Amino acid sequence: MTTLRVIVEGRTEARFVTQILAPHLGMRNVFACASPVITKGKRSGVREGQGGGDSYLTWKRDITDWIKQEGRHRDFWFTTMFDLYGLEKVRDFPGYAQARCLTDPEAKVASLEAALGQDIGFERFIPYLQLHEFESLLLVDPTALRNMFIEQAKAVDDLAREIADTARPAEHINEGEETRPSGRISKHLPAYANNKVVAGIDAAGNIGLDRLVAACPHFGAWVQRLAKLGSA
Repeated sequence: MTTLRVIVEGRTEARFVTQILAPHLGMRNVFACASPVITKGKRSGVREGQGGGDSYLTWKRDITDWIKQEGRHRDFWFTTMFDLYGLEKVRDFPGYAQARCLTDPEAKVASLEAALGQDIGFERFIPYLQLHEFESLLLVDPTALRNMFIEQAKAVDDLAREIADTARPAEHINEGEETRPSGRISKHLPAYANNKVVAGIDAAGNIGLDRLVAACPHFGAWVQRLAKLGSA
């Protein structure tokens, strides 16, 4: 069986990998585990990350440490799940100065992923950046948030209408601090910000991975590539 270490920014992405992505990949002979980067203190045993932080060198240190420890095993692969949104705040991220001039989000993310892959320089490392953040996946069907916000049905419906009115794919919704995916959700559902780990994963599970893959081409291509590792 292929082992895949998915290096993530924080707890929400880690739970997404563990609860939604890993079961899907497991049925395809890929054992996936989530490993958050550590931005404070020292890594010791199994810990949850404190969030992505603002230093690429911190991310790179963790990525290269895992590769040094496990990369000698030919059935070990590595990938990332970092947000594109907010990447301008991450110091020294490879290729950002060049990619920031690109206006097409898919071209921008492809350029940055290529730069990340080149900087890490390991043949079994698959760089991936989420367009534009984890919450982009939830905008595929915002009504999936109803289970966690039963008493705020109108707010959920208002959010769903707002997203429909954009007439844009979920992966392309990102316009600023308040109009990015998580900003739009929190505007209608303020409690989401403090419950995103539970509410976000619940909603993603309600939507289902198959729908997420179909509605989000960049995300879908990543999931499909990971699934093929089991037959490589």
